[in-house]
Amino acid sequence: MPQENSEGQDREGENYAFIADSGEKALLKRCHLCNEDLQISEFYGDTTKSGGIRSKCKSCANEYNRKYDRKRDQTPERKKYMREYLRQYRAKQAKLNTPQNAKKHTHINKCR
Repeated sequence: MPQENSEGQDREGENYAFIADSGEKALLKRCHLCNEDLQISEFYGDTTKSGGIRSKCKSCANEYNRKYDRKRDQTPERKKYMREYLRQYRAKQAKLNTPQNAKKHTHINKCR
């Protein structure tokens, strides 16, 4: 176990904080978007990163992804893709919901 010094870092240079309830140390990491020191559990894992976790905390990552998705949904390419996808999906569902197929599955409807 690494020795602690007075600055709140161990010899390996990792930040930590004492949890008030248990008196145990918890490793901290700073989110590069909100600049808050948070526990490691507040970050998503990422095996491609050297520390094994992402640089954005979960709440910042979720907010970023929501904004990205909204912006992406407004692009002409995405709108065209979604129109085509929904057209194919509806055509497939129309084929599945024919009266002949409904008769095949009457035993399922009786069980419900």
